[in-house]
Amino acid sequence: MLVRPALLIFLPVWFGAGIAAYFALTVEPPILVPRLVASFLLAATLISFKLRTSSVTLFLWPLLLAASGMAWVQYYSHQKIAPVYQSGDVPTWVRANVEQIEPRPGMKRLILTDLDFWRPETGKFPAESHPRKIRLNVRTPIEATIKPGDRVQVTTILSPPPGKPVYPNGYHFGRYAFFEEIGGVGYSISPVKRLKYDHQETLSSTIHTLRTNVTERIRSHFPEDKQREASIATALLTGVRGDIPRNTLESFRTSGLGHLLAISGLHMAMVMAGAYLMLRLFMAAIPPLALRFNIKKISALCAIFTGLFYLLLTGMPISAQRAYIMASMFFFAILVNRTGTPMLPVAWAALLILIIRPDAIITPGFQMSFAAVIALVATYDWLRHRLVSVHELTSFQRFLRYTGGILLTSFIAGLATTPIGLYHFGYLSNYGLLANLLAVPLTSFWVMPLGVLGLLTMPFSLDGVIFTLMGWGISYLSDWAEWVTSLEGAKLSLVKLPLWIFVCGCISGLIACLIKQAAPRLIALISFFIIFACGFLFSPQPHFLISGEADLFAITQDNALLVNTKQKGRYIRSKWEQYTGLNKSKLINDKSLINYSDKKDYYQFDLLKHSALILMDQAASPPLQTCIEASFIIQFFDAPHPCPENQTATRITQQQLHEKGTHAVTLSHPPQIYTVADAEGQRPWTR
Repeated sequence: MLVRPALLIFLPVWFGAGIAAYFALTVEPPILVPRLVASFLLAATLISFKLRTSSVTLFLWPLLLAASGMAWVQYYSHQKIAPVYQSGDVPTWVRANVEQIEPRPGMKRLILTDLDFWRPETGKFPAESHPRKIRLNVRTPIEATIKPGDRVQVTTILSPPPGKPVYPNGYHFGRYAFFEEIGGVGYSISPVKRLKYDHQETLSSTIHTLRTNVTERIRSHFPEDKQREASIATALLTGVRGDIPRNTLESFRTSGLGHLLAISGLHMAMVMAGAYLMLRLFMAAIPPLALRFNIKKISALCAIFTGLFYLLLTGMPISAQRAYIMASMFFFAILVNRTGTPMLPVAWAALLILIIRPDAIITPGFQMSFAAVIALVATYDWLRHRLVSVHELTSFQRFLRYTGGILLTSFIAGLATTPIGLYHFGYLSNYGLLANLLAVPLTSFWVMPLGVLGLLTMPFSLDGVIFTLMGWGISYLSDWAEWVTSLEGAKLSLVKLPLWIFVCGCISGLIACLIKQAAPRLIALISFFIIFACGFLFSPQPHFLISGEADLFAITQDNALLVNTKQKGRYIRSKWEQYTGLNKSKLINDKSLINYSDKKDYYQFDLLKHSALILMDQAASPPLQTCIEASFIIQFFDAPHPCPENQTATRITQQQLHEKGTHAVTLSHPPQIYTVADAEGQRPWTR
């Protein structure tokens, strides 16, 4: 079934399967086991190859690559283990080197490294207790001349990165911080001052400084009332998107245009293809150069280096790395006079990224970027021999094909990324096709060409007018996104898919795209739709949730998320809305739905023949009959409570909540209690 190019295409699939299996475990495997298994499989594969038993070799290769992926990611993870700040939320004096400066709405965010901590009352912290990096939100004054590589001093309030998600299998900032080597997060309470030390110039600081300078240069060409356009321009050109207004960012996501704000294939293609065409046209206009040199190959080589520069300038996000590797392979094929299988550049890009950053496989950026490009390459490869040549079409037919191409591209990319977006973010953009129909041509023919031209003319101070024109296009683009978002039903929220449904659906999608035989492809495609349709229709919605902080709970009743308070836990509430597929939370204020004391010291509710009693503090005094009939008793404290008569009720105490994180309860038969600790287990990034 699989020919040799197909085997190469499946290399990152097998390698990535081992990495994904490592992250799916809830217990850290012994350090030597994956390495020993990989070594044994390597020896067996070499012996099989030597004996020319091709069927055995074909069977062993996937196992070897999967074991190698698991061994590699485990080694990579253990290299990231470092101290975490543990001294509590008290003022701490910090001296550190600035690694990165990112503008945010109303503040700046600093990544600091090479740290020194101290307090006047206790002195300097031991060096072995210092994290490798901390992330600091700065709303206090900061010297305008500070740049990456400078050493600064600031007084901070720090804490460890959050160790648990706010719901099972939710976004895990603690895991993200672990792999980014961030051992503390916090904010400044004093001005950030630059110390009079020699500036430590490194390649990383030079790139970050250049990125910061280019970002500020772009922003300087936009007036104060055009900061929305300025923030989108910097996101498109330098990857700095932290200061995009929240409502603008939400409108792009809801309308299905969020992909335009991520540096990806469109942006990289404009930069590299633009550099290739401009240089080739310039050299072709000079006959001595055109006659003596292979200007096609020279232009291709320059395009590769231009793309590398742009990749570094944008901060090297995963989607940009994927786009650069694929585009570089295209131009490298020009250098060596070769053509290749369309899917091979995708496979090599995935394999290289998984080797460099194996943790990328669990990020939505990696998953959505590769899902979209794999689906598009497979679709257009299938259509390649089934469409009439463009040279045989009239101008009107070419326009129709272009319009149809935009719709087809948006549909295929949306189809491939929708399950991933629903799993990670919990909503569906219903008007993505409509939004992309105007936004893609506007971005491709106006916004991005002017942006690239602005970058090229920046050294000659000719970029001012160009960025002004670019801002007009961005303004139309933003207004279009807001209009689409304002349409009724633009956003559909759904309950979070179970992990196993998500994994099975992704496997079906990969088979449908990577195997060319018609029958297996059709079966896999049908399975893809059936799996996700069943997942959306039958995914269980938890009936109530209790936060790990033991101060917030929510009930899913009458298609609403009812919470006990809105004075705290705003972030947790928003994530619970995403988890349950319910748009907005409401305050419990209807005693016909839920019984609660006027003092709000206990709540009692009945769902599906189960009675739950939530005791908010030790002074709660529910009726004795309520205690006796309760199936669940949740205590937001650890001391004994006068409800001892009921020995059969499931009890959840404050200590259990703190240890296991958010509890999600589904009132099936028997009831299921799923906690964050159940999903996360004991891993290097859990605390």
